[in-house]
Amino acid sequence: MVLMAAAAIAALAMALLLLPRCSPESEPAYGDTPILRLDPQQHSGTIFRAGIDAKGRLMVTAGSDDVVKIWRVDDPKQIRVVNTLRVPISKEAAVDPSAAGLRAVDISPDGMLIAAAGQTRADGTFRLLVLAAATGEILHDLLSARGIITDLAFSPDGQSLAVGLYACDSAPVETCPDANNGLWVWNTAKWNAAPYRDKAYQGRINGIAFNRAGDLFTTSFDRRLRRYGAEQRKHSDFAPTPAPARPFARDYDRDIRPYDLAVAPDGQTILVGYLNEQDRDDPAALTQYSASDLEPVRDYDIGGLPADHGGPVQATVVNGVSFSRDGAYVYASIAQHQSHDADKVLRRWSAADANARPKDFGLCTSQTIIQVLPYQGHGAIFASSDPCVSAIDDAGARFDVPRSVYPIDNHNLGPTDPGLLLVSESGDRFYLAHEVAGRGVAFDLMERRLTVNPAAADPSRKGVTDGYRETSGGTTMSKWCCSGTAPAINRVPIALGGTSGGVTWSTDVAPNGDFAVLGTSTFLARYDRSGRRLWQYRTPDVPRRVNIAPNARTATVLYRDGVLRWHNIEDGSVLLSLFIDASGENWVMWTQAGYYDSSTGGDAILGWHLNNGGDVAPSWLPVTRYANAFRRPDVINHVIKYIRDGLATPGLAAANSTALANEMIRRNAPPIVQIADARMRSDGTQMLLTYIVNSPSGDPVTGVHIDINGRPAAVEPPQARAGERIQWTLPIDIASDEYVGIRAINRNGIGEVSTVRVLDAYRNASLNPPPLVPSAIPESTKPLPPVADRPVLHALVIGSNYAYRNRGRLAQLCCASEDARAFAQFLRRQNTHDERALYSDVKVIELKDEEATLNALQANLSQLSRVNGNSVILIFLAGHGVSDSRGRYHYIPYGVDPDSGRLEHVALTGARITRALQEARVPAMLFMDTCNSQGALERSFLSEVYNLQRNIFTFSSSRDGQASLERRAWGHGAFTYALLQVLHGEPIADNDGIVTFSELGPNLRELVTQMTSKQQVPQYFGWGPQGANPQSNLFTVRR
Repeated sequence: MVLMAAAAIAALAMALLLLPRCSPESEPAYGDTPILRLDPQQHSGTIFRAGIDAKGRLMVTAGSDDVVKIWRVDDPKQIRVVNTLRVPISKEAAVDPSAAGLRAVDISPDGMLIAAAGQTRADGTFRLLVLAAATGEILHDLLSARGIITDLAFSPDGQSLAVGLYACDSAPVETCPDANNGLWVWNTAKWNAAPYRDKAYQGRINGIAFNRAGDLFTTSFDRRLRRYGAEQRKHSDFAPTPAPARPFARDYDRDIRPYDLAVAPDGQTILVGYLNEQDRDDPAALTQYSASDLEPVRDYDIGGLPADHGGPVQATVVNGVSFSRDGAYVYASIAQHQSHDADKVLRRWSAADANARPKDFGLCTSQTIIQVLPYQGHGAIFASSDPCVSAIDDAGARFDVPRSVYPIDNHNLGPTDPGLLLVSESGDRFYLAHEVAGRGVAFDLMERRLTVNPAAADPSRKGVTDGYRETSGGTTMSKWCCSGTAPAINRVPIALGGTSGGVTWSTDVAPNGDFAVLGTSTFLARYDRSGRRLWQYRTPDVPRRVNIAPNARTATVLYRDGVLRWHNIEDGSVLLSLFIDASGENWVMWTQAGYYDSSTGGDAILGWHLNNGGDVAPSWLPVTRYANAFRRPDVINHVIKYIRDGLATPGLAAANSTALANEMIRRNAPPIVQIADARMRSDGTQMLLTYIVNSPSGDPVTGVHIDINGRPAAVEPPQARAGERIQWTLPIDIASDEYVGIRAINRNGIGEVSTVRVLDAYRNASLNPPPLVPSAIPESTKPLPPVADRPVLHALVIGSNYAYRNRGRLAQLCCASEDARAFAQFLRRQNTHDERALYSDVKVIELKDEEATLNALQANLSQLSRVNGNSVILIFLAGHGVSDSRGRYHYIPYGVDPDSGRLEHVALTGARITRALQEARVPAMLFMDTCNSQGALERSFLSEVYNLQRNIFTFSSSRDGQASLERRAWGHGAFTYALLQVLHGEPIADNDGIVTFSELGPNLRELVTQMTSKQQVPQYFGWGPQGANPQSNLFTVRR
């Protein structure tokens, strides 16, 4: 996108109010208002369901955050999200916790299609969509109906899709007025044909599964297990073969209900898990049945659960069940529905011997496992509600995927809470405890200071001591915990207002006892000491902890989606929101109007959702595209001053005015490309691409760019109009081409890239890819092209120990020039032309001490920025880095007195350094070992990086405001010392001789953090044609 000058922004803000609307019409049910949403790498809301393809390569999950995540899971050590698919949602549904989100999902056996269902409108309508897995295009809109869809499944041959919809609430099926109730089954070869139906369900359908013969099985809360024969489904009556007409679990209490089910790989038996939500003392059950006649084969002894207090407790819930892929084992997730101190476990039994002792696996979560799926030969992969994903491999080892939402100890969500959320007197500082005892994060809003794992005596926690109160100032809130339905204040019952599933999750009483705030599953409310409700605020998610600041001006609320929100105690409105990712490294804070501030990289997890109508995938625009208009630390400070001091400045009203966002976001949106199809021709030399270009702003599309491996294709595609479907044939070199990226342009700039892998194009055409298709091979083991075809590395390496007086003190360095010398030496050794060398040639310009003058730096940067062709550029800086009064970075050249004039006239600006990366038009790397180094990566640069169709990698030695340390004992700065250690292969476990971006960044951070006792935390950032953190080879290890 072309970023607008600040003066133009102000003019546009007024002009937009006067111009006629020109954006495309959007369905009233969804609207065209931009919706500000989180988009961390993993889910930010509860995961409801999951599915996996036939080869165990791709997994899909869906959740309350209204998105589908696609995961690569074939390697348990590198399970990761590879794509996020979005569906149209209304703004009302996005902020309504009673809206269900996406509740069911599955992926077709071949990995090509995804079926997803959920409530994406506030009117209670559930919608069933079929999406293209590769692109997110909405292929089929199968169903819109009131009710709830809780499960769906593709058949193993991919020819059927079965869906369960329950629309009768508690009404008997005979009197249920909704004709949509029951089971629906579509023929995937004839999507438009009428689906098979069975309406005779008197309870919610919880489990759906097929065997390979085509038989279909369902479980329902009407306590019946049903079987539909493959031959039966060819007839219009579609009558099932039911279990006997009695409560199916005849040996158990009537409250036991069948929940999840799975089919054995040989299709001969099925596994059913039961739960009991009513009686804590009555056990759950796990039973295996014959698939042919539904007669019991064997029961598995559920056993008890370990608990924090008082020994084991009886399991009452079996949430997810699965056979292993080889059929040797059965897995089940076991829980105690009402116990907050009981562990949840994944338990494994021998499939053939129910009496054999089961094996328990520890979990990555304290929350319920939602679904268990087969993995590898006899392993399992599972998703939990909090959300968390883990895998058990064939050897029984567990691999956890790092979460995006900061993990808290859910066992302590109640009266035993030892201090989950503590705030300062004015609520502008807080401490949030991690689920692991002794860990947590402290944050100062005004200082933007994040402290990871501070000890209780750490300065960041000074004065941050106020926890929640059940009783204070003569007022007591009772019967609220946990998931309570009859809370009372001073013994006066509080009516929850008839909300759907309304239960209480959190509370706090003001220090003087004049009022209390109660958090339920659907709202946050303030009550006076007599029980009178003063206000009610419909929350966007479940409020897990409420904390009224001692000054009684705001309530800090921790929500299930990981967001902390500061509510105005006068009316309940949200003043400010803050998200800290699970690593404790990145954060972003924002107002309701979209004004934000963030750590470097933190703004990548916030963006604008733009609906393009009900039958077209929505657009996603990262907030960085509008950084010049909406990255407003000054506006954020107005809000914080009100939170802290009660100071209502004129800027406070602007902080929550959505007028600018409502007009600017869509009007200035770039075009969006959707790849509808990509398949290789039979000769393997051409790819047939089908794509659609949409323009949310309504502006004409002025061009389409296609890149192969991040470089422009040799031929230009045809011009496209908005909404037009284009078919185009692209030449492909199967020996080197990995992925194709398409982006469109209009007056607002370049749109987000839409990519397809060459490997997937082979699969789409039902062709077997040649063995050396690059995208079929892990990055670090791909065969390298001939030496002559490898890129040339052009490096500018700078290091200066230059001493100057800064405010009367001598700024003296010992090791910067040695840093430059050692790193340049390492780079020259990349030019050895062995079989693992990544570069055909390495050209290094080395400037040390008196060579590093301002003129020399500028001249060499200009030369570097003109590099093109098959090349990579690299800049390394060691020395003095300072920030001016506006926080802008400057590198101090040799012989310069910073006090002799304006800093930008005598020093090398951060903007000049990053501009060289942008202008070079080739992949680039930047390494900075100076104080304040992260300040060189200004938001304008990071915003532009998202538009560059090539890999950009940056590594800075410290966070904003941190010094970069050096010691003579190391002989280097800490950052360069650690960098050389990693490049020499010391801490890298795989020992393959290649250092990738995903290895270098985390290892650098860990080593430097340890060396400096957390005084210095390196930052790294990567962006490429395929999105954030591309998995690219950077260097060959040289020991």
